[in-house]
Amino acid sequence: MILELSLFLSLGVLTLWTFSNTIIKKVSVQLGTYRTSSIVVGLGIFPMLIAILVERPLFHYSSFLLLSLVSGVMLGAGYILFYKALEKEKVSSAGVMFNLQQIIVISIGILFLKENSGPYTYIGITLIIMGALLVSVNRNVKINRILLLAAAANIIWGLYYIPLSRAIFAVHFSTTPLILARIVGFFIITIIFLPRIMKARKKPNTEKQGRYRSVLALGVLAGLLDGSANVVYASAISGDFIVLAGSIVAILPATIAISGVLFFREKLTAIQAFGIILAIAGALVISLI
Repeated sequence: MILELSLFLSLGVLTLWTFSNTIIKKVSVQLGTYRTSSIVVGLGIFPMLIAILVERPLFHYSSFLLLSLVSGVMLGAGYILFYKALEKEKVSSAGVMFNLQQIIVISIGILFLKENSGPYTYIGITLIIMGALLVSVNRNVKINRILLLAAAANIIWGLYYIPLSRAIFAVHFSTTPLILARIVGFFIITIIFLPRIMKARKKPNTEKQGRYRSVLALGVLAGLLDGSANVVYASAISGDFIVLAGSIVAILPATIAISGVLFFREKLTAIQAFGIILAIAGALVISLI
């Protein structure tokens, strides 16, 4: 029963992050990296706050406060780097770097948390990773500095789960350390980069105000979706199935690539399409066997 719940939650995370990152691509182009980061991270606090109010957990600050603060620093840095990449790069190309994060998450489950993983789990993980790598292959194979930002962001996000997972298991409740980390990340982005946020602010004329409000509303929606995804993901990995959760969410590059085709008219090569099929097959191997 717990396994099925973790699988269901992981699929929910996949859906929420696919939609939020698709929306963020549009918002970041209009509002800029720093304002988008501040809006998304700030609004993401509200779903976490609601989860805490519903569960009413007991707080043990001494056991996890430092871990949550360290997680927040890494979280804020990751958002800034990734949205900078997403602002200038195709959503399908930047999104594939999510696999770097999930590889670290899966490694945490296997190496640090000593989760039991059968052969089919490793087969599924391999298929997902191979699929995501194929999605990242473009016609002109060369080093893309913008994608290096996305790669760095996801490596930081992956490492962010090391102190966060320790904090989660210390209190046996997922949302408490998560919201502390999110608040720290929000203040890092907003306070440190406030001058750039204000400098990047554009004053739209009367004709463009309606469009500006629409983009701002999309930013709010993206933040709520992203925060909700983090809450659900933390719940999924707190059930001792972090390898399963990480593997399912590793399909994200494939679903983001599909959203890029549908909403931004980005083109996929035959190799990238095959990569999407492999990633989905890997998830099915893990979830159905």
